[in-house]
Amino acid sequence: MGKAVISLTTGLEDPEKVTVALLVAVGAAESGRPALIFLTKEAVRLALDGVAVGTACAGCPPLPGLMARYVAAGGIFLELPDPLPLGATLRVCFPVPDGSGDVVATGEVKNHYFINYTQAGASRAVAGMAVRFTSFENESHHVLADCLSRMRVLH
Repeated sequence: MGKAVISLTTGLEDPEKVTVALLVAVGAAESGRPALIFLTKEAVRLALDGVAVGTACAGCPPLPGLMARYVAAGGIFLELPDPLPLGATLRVCFPVPDGSGDVVATGEVKNHYFINYTQAGASRAVAGMAVRFTSFENESHHVLADCLSRMRVLH
């Protein structure tokens, strides 16, 4: 099965396009197909913390939920000034915001990224790596499921 590559050039100025791109990526990733979302222009802001929030339209799934499903189906982007080598194995610990536990995952570095963008009129750059999770330690999947079940979606 081939890789699904989704190119997205718009950010939250067109939330419906963002939603469609994420739905395609989630569908591919959840069906087992390797999926990559290629963010350019305004879309690079979606990778910044706290930007991909809200719901595009009535009846549309919330953007944070789509991002979480995409990550859960395959991995995460980690911003680092000096990414680990491709193929490197790492252990990532995510503390649950309410302090009820930690989600600990083992993953492999699959890609390197360097993203240029403009913020408040100034040129910015972000380097990082894409990590595909290969396993979760101990009871991490239960901690994550419990945390997600307590989340509320505000419309």
